[in-house]
Amino acid sequence: MKRGKRNGRQNRFALNLLKLNKCRCIFRYISTSKNQYWIMKLERQTPRMAREIIEREMKERTGTLSLYNCGLKEIPQEVFEMEWLEKLVITNNYDILDSHLTPEKLMETLINSKDPNFLSEIPREIGRLQNLKQLKIVGDEGEGRWAITTFDSISELSNLEELLLGRTKITDVSGVGNLKKIRRLGLLDNLISDISWIKYLSTLEY
Repeated sequence: MKRGKRNGRQNRFALNLLKLNKCRCIFRYISTSKNQYWIMKLERQTPRMAREIIEREMKERTGTLSLYNCGLKEIPQEVFEMEWLEKLVITNNYDILDSHLTPEKLMETLINSKDPNFLSEIPREIGRLQNLKQLKIVGDEGEGRWAITTFDSISELSNLEELLLGRTKITDVSGVGNLKKIRRLGLLDNLISDISWIKYLSTLEY
């Protein structure tokens, strides 16, 4: 009986948080050799289109996640749990080489692409994506420049081979100098003033 009352209070608390913070509540069933239990996560609401793309990749595990014009203000936490990813693209500028979708699914995606992304940060959690080989995060021109100012965990992406980071307010990406496998690098229209670290990139092609 006490457990039922406690669960009731927890549920009411979660609902209040949802109303106040516009979060979404995620319940997950965890099964181990010793324990089976539910956990609850509260996250900011992910735009529907982005959520559908992420859920599709979680099911199909193609290794590529491309998020165009999804109305993202932040990178959803689910992305950092997709440790099998080898390619991550977040931008508003479509490139056919970025997508793994069939022509039919691609057309559907483009038709439904209405809200531009506008990121303000790249969370440190992106360092969990240890299999990542290609990363593309590019904002828009002029006033559409994304408000990202730092990328502290860049050096943790040790398998990164291609990095395209553009149209942001980032001033320092010296951590790139520690990436031993980087072959292609694009830093278009940022606020970076010092690239002396580039001399350490012996594998860089262009």
